[in-house]
Amino acid sequence: MPRSLSKNLRRRGALPALVTALAVGVWLLLQRLLEFGIWKLSVLATPPADAFFDNFHVSGAAGVHGEILPIVVGVFLSLWMIAPVAGELRLRHVIARAVLAAAIAAVLFAAVQGVVNGVALVQSWSANVPGQSLGETLRDIVVEAIVGGALSFVSLLPLVILAAVFEWLWLRDREPKHPVAGMLDEV
Repeated sequence: MPRSLSKNLRRRGALPALVTALAVGVWLLLQRLLEFGIWKLSVLATPPADAFFDNFHVSGAAGVHGEILPIVVGVFLSLWMIAPVAGELRLRHVIARAVLAAAIAAVLFAAVQGVVNGVALVQSWSANVPGQSLGETLRDIVVEAIVGGALSFVSLLPLVILAAVFEWLWLRDREPKHPVAGMLDEV
């Protein structure tokens, strides 16, 4: 294992970053469940409600794995290895690190969405489904991934900033036992 990789894997501060990333993920999951509940109320007024539950089961699972998981992983990796939050930082530095974490999470989300859409494209081409040309479809997948990543960044930004500020407040009240530094601090 290269020296820099083993050094980064032993980097301290994983637990606060993990708790912050999981808090973001739990919030997003609760938000998705609340949206489902509101949508369920509107759908119950119009039949057939059974088809709705079948569709939600599939899309709900895809949402957790395809949307929430990449965001949690992106926030965690950013706040642990790239730009961790420490109690001795100033608020503006914490906010800047949170913006970076939201951006990394959005890029990871866009990449996962691009891969998922690419797999769907391959499946549709293998099933000989007529439609657009391959070039137009690939362009649409790339554009959709970029737009999805940008929209994800905009919606994640306040949540990740709030979570990072809470992490900072929690860390600030504790005695620092070791310096927390990420790749950003080594540059």
